[in-house]
Amino acid sequence: MARCSKHTTHILKEVLRYDDRAITELFGAGVVTQHEVE
Repeated sequence: MARCSKHTTHILKEVLRYDDRAITELFGAGVVTQHEVE
């Protein structure tokens, strides 16, 4: 899976109801910008 913050993944899964495959496809396509939150 593409590197992304746990917060972003949590939002995609819990709020938008995305599954892992959909998230991977979004990050892979560059649709979702990747941010690392410290």
